[in-house]
Amino acid sequence: MAKLDLPYVADKDLTGLAIAYMPQELIGDSVLTKTHVDSPEFKYHYYDKEQMLTTVNTEIGEYGIPEETEFKYTEKHDGTSVYSHATKLSVRHLQMDTKEKDKEAKRVMFSRSILKLADEVRLANLLRTASNYEGNSVTLTSANNFASANAKPIAKIQECIDKMWKPANTMIISRAGASFLRGCKSIVQMYKGSAVEDGLVPLEFLKEVFDVQRILVGGGRVNTNKRGQNVNMSYIWGNDIILAYLNETADLDCGVTFGQRAIYKDYNVQVYYDAKPGAEGVKYYKSVEEHKDLITCPDCGYLIKAAF
Repeated sequence: MAKLDLPYVADKDLTGLAIAYMPQELIGDSVLTKTHVDSPEFKYHYYDKEQMLTTVNTEIGEYGIPEETEFKYTEKHDGTSVYSHATKLSVRHLQMDTKEKDKEAKRVMFSRSILKLADEVRLANLLRTASNYEGNSVTLTSANNFASANAKPIAKIQECIDKMWKPANTMIISRAGASFLRGCKSIVQMYKGSAVEDGLVPLEFLKEVFDVQRILVGGGRVNTNKRGQNVNMSYIWGNDIILAYLNETADLDCGVTFGQRAIYKDYNVQVYYDAKPGAEGVKYYKSVEEHKDLITCPDCGYLIKAAF
């Protein structure tokens, strides 16, 4: 098939600018291990923990033959999805000599923010669904959550980590949840002494307490009501805690990690014109990316629902 002339131009400058000014409260691009795939349809390995935890006889003597173990996994098929958001400016507005600077950049940054907000909500829904963890989850109640009188969040979180196949190196939590843990009485006393009951500990200290390398704090909020209704803002990552072992060296063929983002096409900004609207037409800016988020080893994760 002959190569088609695309009706748009991929603008590298606007793409780079939009990536550089990503809203800091959104963490979706930093959560899962990233793997690039060569096709929108792909296969991936869903790992069986039995292979790593079952021993074999490794003593062979001087002339023995070593026992071979097949690397077990379930091969699954999936495909990436295309995500996009567009905005536009009239050609007349672009040609006007106004005090407004970087008109195109501002529109593209706004468009990418909308695109990534939707991406964050999708990922949070995937990781906050207990059925995706195959038993590695617990739902707390008002009687035993971390806000209750006799709560012991350190012991409970460590208990959950101990049940994982590989110990967590990452904690994912909302900004409200992080503030709660930073101000938790038992944690504050560990940091400042038993005589102190109030205050906030540094986020770095929480890493030491729970022995994790990263704590990703999601500050993003979303309106949960429909358009036209009064705004109801909620944290995207809610009141749950997600514990995960993430291995940056893993890919879809080899290596164990809690989850992966299979990327077919990286984010880019497409620019094209439409002569029909307005007096002189409009210029469109379309933000596009193509990927799929997957949980590839549920035993490398643990979900604590309704922790606060």
